[in-house]
Amino acid sequence: MTPAPPLLLDARYLERGVWAAGRAVVVCLSDGDDEFEAVDPGGSTLHCVRPERAWGPWRPRDFAGRALEKLVELRSLWQVRWSTVLARGEVPQWLVLAAEALALGGEVPELPTFPEARSVSVVMPTYGRVAEPIRALRSALAEAARAPVPVEVLAVVQSPGAAATIGAGLPLGKVRFVDSAPPGLTRARNEGLAQARGDLVVFIDDDVELDAGLVRAYVAASAASPSAVGFVGRVRSAHEGLERENPSRAVGHIRPSGWVDANFDSVGDARVTVQPHTPRGANMAFRREAVTALVGSRWFDEGLTGSAHREESTLALELQRRGACLAYVPGASLRHLEAEEGGCENRGPQRLEQRRNRAALEQRYLRRLYAPLGLAGKAMPVLSALRAVRHAEPGQRLAESLAQLAALPGLLR
Repeated sequence: MTPAPPLLLDARYLERGVWAAGRAVVVCLSDGDDEFEAVDPGGSTLHCVRPERAWGPWRPRDFAGRALEKLVELRSLWQVRWSTVLARGEVPQWLVLAAEALALGGEVPELPTFPEARSVSVVMPTYGRVAEPIRALRSALAEAARAPVPVEVLAVVQSPGAAATIGAGLPLGKVRFVDSAPPGLTRARNEGLAQARGDLVVFIDDDVELDAGLVRAYVAASAASPSAVGFVGRVRSAHEGLERENPSRAVGHIRPSGWVDANFDSVGDARVTVQPHTPRGANMAFRREAVTALVGSRWFDEGLTGSAHREESTLALELQRRGACLAYVPGASLRHLEAEEGGCENRGPQRLEQRRNRAALEQRYLRRLYAPLGLAGKAMPVLSALRAVRHAEPGQRLAESLAQLAALPGLLR
């Protein structure tokens, strides 16, 4: 029997008993230079890994070592338990894991399906900026005019007088302004969400410009990926090069160290629907009713103050632990201009307090992520802190070390 390429594995290659157990998980070698996750036409989730990208102390860094790390990731991200592990001789170097239960216990539910979105709300929080949000809202209004469904545009302002100042640069009555105080990104997102009426809620930052077709691509994805509750758009970053065409399929992939293989500017792969672990907050969309049913009406953790680091990853984690999935939509593209002033002030030179805040939020997220691992999971934030210091620029390592030490009391709680 000729082994099937990893991207073409389907139910024919799975034992009937495993398939009957619910959603199956396949860990296999990637057919390219990156590793990624995707949902195949048969309904199983493929986790394609590269041995040389193992994070742990595997020598050599073989497939078994990286597959073991993937099991740790799955246990952490989905709280997956498995009753059967099969090694198939005719298809070397891949494993089939029968998912026995997800976070809520009981049998693995079939992934629900949702209808195509019939309306869209674009929600843009803004703070401390004027020219940038005007530009972003103009591009959002242009998208609303060309969209195949009704679109409303909401701006969540977090300082007195901001609505009048920003509104003066926009067509009268086209943008709905929502007040939110005191300032805070996650609070502002929740306030905008509370006012949104669309089937699909698209969140953007205030220093972006939407590419033509963003809304259309999200609406099409809501039909093409009916099981996905959230969608991750393409972010063409000013820092990484607005015209770069990144071919990677490792989009929003959270590694065991906590490091994110971002690649949100990826052009994608038409052969597969890539499943990210996390979106980037500058460009993401969710089915409003489906996500509210899973996590309640306040989606974003308002305890994530300051830079709000990991706010979108925290929401994604809560959704995935309830059996939900996200889909990458490279056609839903925008340009992220990454202004240094205003917003969460997490770009440009960072003060020690800003670094400490970011380190503390990183540790808070990792404690959540690795809680299912028990005592072993408590070591992950420590290892991540060491990694942050190691990978800091040589001239910034002392500052990064001080920031990690200042955040240590939160890590030990």
